[in-house]
Amino acid sequence: MNGASRSSFNDKKGPYRETQVDSPGTLQSSRQSARSNRTYNRLHRACRGYSVTEFGAAFYAFCICIVFPTICFLNFGVAFTYGFIASSVAADKASQAMNLEQAQRVLFDCKEKLRTNNVARLIKVAPGTKPFKLDLVKSNPKGEVRVITYDTTRQRPSRSASGSVAAYPSTTDSDSSRDILQYRILASYSVKPLIDLSMVPLMNQIPIIGKPADISFQHLRIPEHSEFCTN
Repeated sequence: MNGASRSSFNDKKGPYRETQVDSPGTLQSSRQSARSNRTYNRLHRACRGYSVTEFGAAFYAFCICIVFPTICFLNFGVAFTYGFIASSVAADKASQAMNLEQAQRVLFDCKEKLRTNNVARLIKVAPGTKPFKLDLVKSNPKGEVRVITYDTTRQRPSRSASGSVAAYPSTTDSDSSRDILQYRILASYSVKPLIDLSMVPLMNQIPIIGKPADISFQHLRIPEHSEFCTN
Protein backbone atom coordinates (compact mmCIF):
# COMPACT_ATOMS: atom_id res chain seq x y z
CA MET A 1 0.00 0.00 0.00
CA ASN A 2 2.81 2.35 0.79
CA GLY A 3 4.46 1.48 -2.45
CA ALA A 4 1.26 2.04 -4.35
CA SER A 5 0.67 5.36 -2.67
CA ARG A 6 4.26 6.43 -3.31
CA SER A 7 3.99 5.56 -6.94
CA SER A 8 0.72 7.37 -7.27
CA PHE A 9 2.24 10.41 -5.52
CA ASN A 10 5.14 10.39 -7.93
CA ASP A 11 2.75 10.06 -10.84
CA LYS A 12 0.78 13.05 -9.63
CA LYS A 13 3.74 15.26 -8.78
CA GLY A 14 5.98 14.21 -11.65
CA PRO A 15 4.41 16.37 -14.34
CA TYR A 16 4.30 19.35 -11.98
CA ARG A 17 8.02 19.05 -11.34
CA GLU A 18 8.82 18.80 -15.05
CA THR A 19 6.90 21.98 -15.91
CA GLN A 20 7.85 24.21 -12.96
CA VAL A 21 11.34 23.21 -11.89
CA ASP A 22 14.22 23.82 -14.31
CA SER A 23 17.55 22.12 -14.24
CA PRO A 24 20.60 24.11 -13.07
CA GLY A 25 21.86 24.45 -16.65
CA THR A 26 18.55 25.85 -17.86
CA LEU A 27 18.42 28.38 -15.02
CA GLN A 28 21.94 29.58 -15.79
CA SER A 29 21.20 29.99 -19.49
CA SER A 30 17.99 31.90 -18.78
CA ARG A 31 19.84 34.23 -16.42
CA GLN A 32 22.52 34.86 -19.03
CA SER A 33 19.85 35.54 -21.62
CA ALA A 34 18.11 38.05 -19.34
CA ARG A 35 21.42 39.72 -18.56
CA SER A 36 22.27 40.02 -22.26
CA ASN A 37 18.84 41.46 -22.97
CA ARG A 38 19.32 44.14 -20.32
CA THR A 39 22.76 44.95 -21.69
CA TYR A 40 21.36 45.20 -25.22
CA ASN A 41 18.58 47.52 -24.08
CA ARG A 42 21.04 49.83 -22.34
CA LEU A 43 23.30 49.94 -25.37
CA HIS A 44 20.33 50.47 -27.68
CA ARG A 45 19.12 53.44 -25.62
CA ALA A 46 22.63 54.90 -25.62
CA CYS A 47 22.96 54.46 -29.38
CA ARG A 48 19.64 56.15 -29.91
CA GLY A 49 20.85 59.11 -27.88
CA TYR A 50 24.04 59.36 -29.91
CA SER A 51 22.12 59.11 -33.18
CA VAL A 52 19.85 62.02 -32.22
CA THR A 53 22.87 64.20 -31.45
CA GLU A 54 24.62 63.25 -34.66
CA PHE A 55 21.45 63.76 -36.67
CA GLY A 56 21.01 67.27 -35.22
CA ALA A 57 24.54 68.30 -36.18
CA ALA A 58 24.25 66.74 -39.64
CA PHE A 59 20.87 68.37 -40.23
CA TYR A 60 22.23 71.79 -39.22
CA ALA A 61 25.17 71.43 -41.60
CA PHE A 62 22.85 70.22 -44.36
CA CYS A 63 20.63 73.28 -43.94
CA ILE A 64 23.55 75.73 -43.88
CA CYS A 65 25.35 74.23 -46.88
CA ILE A 66 22.49 72.99 -49.06
CA VAL A 67 18.97 74.05 -48.08
CA PHE A 68 19.45 77.73 -47.26
CA PRO A 69 21.70 78.53 -50.28
CA THR A 70 19.24 76.73 -52.57
CA ILE A 71 16.37 78.84 -51.20
CA CYS A 72 18.44 82.01 -51.73
CA PHE A 73 19.25 81.08 -55.33
CA LEU A 74 15.61 80.29 -56.07
CA ASN A 75 14.59 83.62 -54.58
CA PHE A 76 17.21 85.38 -56.69
CA GLY A 77 15.71 83.82 -59.81
CA VAL A 78 12.28 85.12 -58.81
CA ALA A 79 13.75 88.55 -57.98
CA PHE A 80 15.59 88.70 -61.32
CA THR A 81 12.36 87.97 -63.18
CA TYR A 82 10.50 90.54 -61.09
CA GLY A 83 13.17 93.17 -61.77
CA PHE A 84 13.03 92.55 -65.50
CA ILE A 85 9.24 92.83 -65.56
CA ALA A 86 9.24 95.94 -63.35
CA SER A 87 11.85 97.70 -65.48
CA SER A 88 10.03 96.73 -68.67
CA VAL A 89 6.76 98.14 -67.33
CA ALA A 90 8.55 101.34 -66.27
CA ALA A 91 10.04 101.66 -69.76
CA ASP A 92 6.62 101.21 -71.35
CA LYS A 93 5.12 103.91 -69.14
CA ALA A 94 8.00 106.27 -69.88
CA SER A 95 7.56 105.78 -73.64
CA GLN A 96 3.92 106.90 -73.32
CA ALA A 97 4.86 110.24 -71.74
CA MET A 98 4.22 113.45 -73.65
CA ASN A 99 7.80 114.74 -73.37
CA LEU A 100 11.20 113.90 -71.94
CA GLU A 101 10.63 115.64 -68.61
CA GLN A 102 7.42 113.75 -68.00
CA ALA A 103 9.10 110.48 -68.98
CA GLN A 104 11.83 111.12 -66.40
CA ARG A 105 9.19 111.86 -63.78
CA VAL A 106 7.37 108.61 -64.59
CA LEU A 107 10.60 106.66 -64.20
CA PHE A 108 11.31 108.33 -60.87
CA ASP A 109 7.81 107.47 -59.62
CA CYS A 110 8.30 103.82 -60.59
CA LYS A 111 11.49 103.75 -58.57
CA GLU A 112 9.81 105.23 -55.49
CA LYS A 113 6.85 102.86 -55.72
CA LEU A 114 9.27 99.94 -55.67
CA ARG A 115 10.34 100.86 -52.13
CA THR A 116 6.81 100.35 -50.79
CA ASN A 117 5.79 97.39 -52.95
CA ASN A 118 4.85 94.38 -50.82
CA VAL A 119 6.01 91.81 -53.37
CA ALA A 120 9.38 93.55 -53.70
CA ARG A 121 9.78 93.54 -49.94
CA LEU A 122 8.91 89.86 -49.76
CA ILE A 123 11.58 88.83 -52.27
CA LYS A 124 14.10 91.40 -50.96
CA VAL A 125 14.25 93.62 -54.06
CA ALA A 126 15.08 97.33 -53.71
CA PRO A 127 16.40 100.09 -56.00
CA GLY A 128 20.11 99.71 -56.56
CA THR A 129 22.90 102.08 -55.67
CA LYS A 130 22.94 103.41 -59.23
CA PRO A 131 20.02 105.70 -60.04
CA PHE A 132 17.41 104.95 -62.66
CA LYS A 133 18.41 106.76 -65.83
CA LEU A 134 16.58 107.82 -68.98
CA ASP A 135 18.30 109.16 -72.09
CA LEU A 136 17.04 110.15 -75.49
CA VAL A 137 19.19 108.42 -78.07
CA LYS A 138 19.41 107.93 -81.81
CA SER A 139 20.43 104.61 -83.27
CA ASN A 140 21.45 104.01 -86.88
CA PRO A 141 21.02 100.85 -88.97
CA LYS A 142 24.54 99.76 -87.96
CA GLY A 143 23.46 99.49 -84.34
CA GLU A 144 25.47 102.49 -83.17
CA VAL A 145 23.83 104.67 -80.53
CA ARG A 146 24.26 108.40 -79.94
CA VAL A 147 23.03 110.12 -76.80
CA ILE A 148 21.37 113.44 -77.65
CA THR A 149 20.15 114.43 -74.17
CA TYR A 150 21.87 115.38 -70.96
CA ASP A 151 22.55 112.96 -68.17
CA THR A 152 19.62 113.33 -65.78
CA THR A 153 21.80 112.80 -62.69
CA ARG A 154 24.84 114.94 -63.52
CA GLN A 155 23.28 117.51 -65.84
CA ARG A 156 25.98 117.12 -68.44
CA PRO A 157 26.40 115.09 -71.62
CA SER A 158 26.93 111.37 -71.07
CA ARG A 159 30.51 110.30 -71.54
CA SER A 160 32.07 107.01 -72.46
CA ALA A 161 34.75 105.21 -70.49
CA SER A 162 37.49 107.13 -72.34
CA GLY A 163 36.00 110.47 -71.27
CA SER A 164 34.72 111.57 -74.67
CA VAL A 165 31.08 112.35 -75.34
CA ALA A 166 29.42 109.21 -76.63
CA ALA A 167 28.56 109.57 -80.30
CA TYR A 168 29.00 107.66 -83.50
CA PRO A 169 30.84 109.06 -86.54
CA SER A 170 29.18 111.81 -88.53
CA THR A 171 26.77 110.64 -91.20
CA THR A 172 25.27 112.19 -94.25
CA ASP A 173 21.72 113.48 -94.38
CA SER A 174 20.57 110.38 -96.19
CA ASP A 175 22.04 108.20 -93.45
CA SER A 176 20.70 110.32 -90.57
CA SER A 177 17.22 110.15 -92.04
CA ARG A 178 17.20 106.47 -91.17
CA ASP A 179 18.12 107.05 -87.52
CA ILE A 180 15.58 105.96 -84.94
CA LEU A 181 14.75 108.19 -81.99
CA GLN A 182 14.40 106.12 -78.82
CA TYR A 183 14.32 106.26 -75.06
CA ARG A 184 17.07 104.30 -73.34
CA ILE A 185 16.06 103.29 -69.84
CA LEU A 186 18.63 101.96 -67.38
CA ALA A 187 17.25 100.41 -64.20
CA SER A 188 19.34 98.88 -61.42
CA TYR A 189 18.18 96.79 -58.49
CA SER A 190 19.70 95.30 -55.37
CA VAL A 191 18.63 91.81 -54.26
CA LYS A 192 19.31 90.89 -50.65
CA PRO A 193 19.60 87.26 -49.51
CA LEU A 194 16.24 85.82 -48.48
CA ILE A 195 18.01 84.01 -45.60
CA ASP A 196 20.90 86.08 -44.35
CA LEU A 197 24.05 83.96 -44.05
CA SER A 198 26.42 86.89 -43.60
CA MET A 199 27.50 85.52 -40.20
CA VAL A 200 28.74 82.26 -41.72
CA PRO A 201 32.45 82.38 -42.66
CA LEU A 202 33.26 82.19 -46.38
CA MET A 203 29.59 82.41 -47.31
CA ASN A 204 29.48 86.08 -46.35
CA GLN A 205 31.66 86.79 -49.41
CA ILE A 206 29.28 85.17 -51.88
CA PRO A 207 26.62 87.40 -53.48
CA ILE A 208 23.01 86.19 -53.29
CA ILE A 209 23.88 84.08 -50.22
CA GLY A 210 25.93 86.28 -47.89
CA LYS A 211 25.62 89.75 -49.38
CA PRO A 212 23.34 91.68 -51.77
CA ALA A 213 23.64 91.19 -55.51
CA ASP A 214 23.22 94.05 -57.99
CA ILE A 215 21.34 93.55 -61.24
CA SER A 216 20.60 96.07 -63.98
CA PHE A 217 18.46 96.14 -67.12
CA GLN A 218 18.51 98.29 -70.22
CA HIS A 219 15.47 98.85 -72.41
CA LEU A 220 14.98 100.77 -75.63
CA ARG A 221 11.56 102.21 -76.37
CA ILE A 222 10.31 104.36 -79.22
CA PRO A 223 8.50 107.43 -77.82
CA GLU A 224 4.83 107.55 -78.72
CA HIS A 225 5.01 111.37 -78.89
CA SER A 226 8.37 111.82 -80.53
CA GLU A 227 7.45 115.30 -81.78
CA PHE A 228 7.29 116.53 -78.16
CA CYS A 229 9.97 114.40 -76.54
CA THR A 230 12.67 117.06 -76.87
CA ASN A 231 10.50 119.85 -75.42
